[in-house]
Amino acid sequence: LVDEAARSCPPDLLIPMCCAKDRIILVGDHKQLPQLIDDEIYDLIDKDIMSKEGKEALKETMFERLINEANKLTAVDGIKRFTTLDTQYRMHPILGDFISRNFYEKDGVKIKSGLPASAYTHSLPRIENKAMVWMDVQGRAGIYEHKEDGGGYCRRIEAEKIADYILEVLNTPSCDKMTIGIMSFYKKQVDAIKEALHERKICERDNAGKFKIKDEYRYIEKD
Repeated sequence: LVDEAARSCPPDLLIPMCCAKDRIILVGDHKQLPQLIDDEIYDLIDKDIMSKEGKEALKETMFERLINEANKLTAVDGIKRFTTLDTQYRMHPILGDFISRNFYEKDGVKIKSGLPASAYTHSLPRIENKAMVWMDVQGRAGIYEHKEDGGGYCRRIEAEKIADYILEVLNTPSCDKMTIGIMSFYKKQVDAIKEALHERKICERDNAGKFKIKDEYRYIEKD
């Protein structure tokens, strides 16, 4: 059984598939992030040897190709060759319905929400019961800084805005049972956010330089 099969390139899938004796189950979603191809290697492919169509085919995952071929065969003989899970439990129905309409329903699959909107109620200050919000930090409000120690960029003003809002949440009595997750794709931005939290005395730094959320906030910090 291979999970996240849609993110695997053919060699990654072929190795475990060759080890299977009786049955192979691939679990994935070709509507989500595909396999990663190194752009430098992709650009080095000789255009005279491989056509444009061939190069584009390299971007198609093995999982997606299997799905597409299965659909073609099903159109001929009516035999269903894969199962689509059609219920999501990870997000508010408003978000789930948006994703269903824009990515799945055009292929004839409607993704239902397994939990009602009432399961996602909250009392976050100024955005009570909102499924999602954007915090607009305009370009003129701060610049991207380049960190020389190891490289990478961060934007301090965004880290400060996040820390300010976290402090507001922590000081809201109705939010005292919430756990809070802050996610960033960039290590330097994570460092900037931790520094901003430290400045607001939300977390403290031990002798090794590692940040830890203060005990009185009762939150668990995860890397």
